Amino acid sequence: MGIVLNAQINIHRSDTIPMKESVTLPYDSTDVDIWINPERYVGQKMIYFQKGSPFYVKDYREIGGKKILQFPMFTYFEFMGNNRQEVKLKNIETGEICYYFHTGNGVKPIMAVGYIEKITRSQMNSQWCIDDHNGLFKVVDMWLAEGGIKYKLKSLSDGEEIELGTLYGCRSIKPYLQYVDKFKDEKWVLDSDFHIGIVDSVEVRKGQPYLIFRDDVGNSYDFYLTEPREPSDYFPDGLYYGNLPKFCEADHKKYLKKYGRINWVNIVGGIVSLGMTPEMVKMAYGDPEKIISMTDLSMGMTQWRYTNKTVTFVNGKVKDIIDF
Repeated sequence: MGIVLNAQINIHRSDTIPMKESVTLPYDSTDVDIWINPERYVGQKMIYFQKGSPFYVKDYREIGGKKILQFPMFTYFEFMGNNRQEVKLKNIETGEICYYFHTGNGVKPIMAVGYIEKITRSQMNSQWCIDDHNGLFKVVDMWLAEGGIKYKLKSLSDGEEIELGTLYGCRSIKPYLQYVDKFKDEKWVLDSDFHIGIVDSVEVRKGQPYLIFRDDVGNSYDFYLTEPREPSDYFPDGLYYGNLPKFCEADHKKYLKKYGRINWVNIVGGIVSLGMTPEMVKMAYGDPEKIISMTDLSMGMTQWRYTNKTVTFVNGKVKDIIDF
């Protein structure tokens, strides 16, 4: 059965449990962590989903001052607070106050209902790349089972259905579509033979996304994609262009004339040769990680350091290339 977000939550395949109207926080984890102002969770609804941490009531007639309780899976609780050693809960159905031992980080027996709602909103109908599977899979069902949220996904190409206990390790296709947006408005040089083409789509093979270009006669060219990351000084938009086309058709016309065919073939192919200028090296290899200038020498020597090589310039021309 599917999920109706505001009315009920899909607990397992054969039944659903009605939910009372309540305001929930935009939870970012299943954890009620002692280090992040736990008082802000007080009054929020939790659901029992993970066996392993026994519940108890304070009863000093029992050994250790605790009486162990057993609850059916998916019992609802209200979060009452916690300290460095235990979490305090109230059984929503009976009003009984109980506790479980709390040691900081790690899997807890309860999950915030607000977290489940947030994950459902963000992931239902989303599309994913699954290891060892071709094509895209769409999330068509989600439910809470012992151990966490479970997923059913359906192939968009052949209708194959698979169930997963987690989407960890899978790749959402959404971030990769940013690459299509970046390349869509130009024609690009696709190889050192100067084939020119436009971006077509993102294609998934064995769980790995590729950016597909097509030339004027319909031939396809695929480029391995690296997962986008948080923007940084080195990756301003978070995208990694390592092996992707670097030069558009206008660049090709300009630099073929400026550098000559042999140098331009090398630059497009990511090759540096002796006699190249710093501008040409930057176009072939990208920005260096470190520049060392030795201006006290009469030759005017400069070294550009990359991850796996060093390029040495003398008087503004490549004099030596060392691979590590």
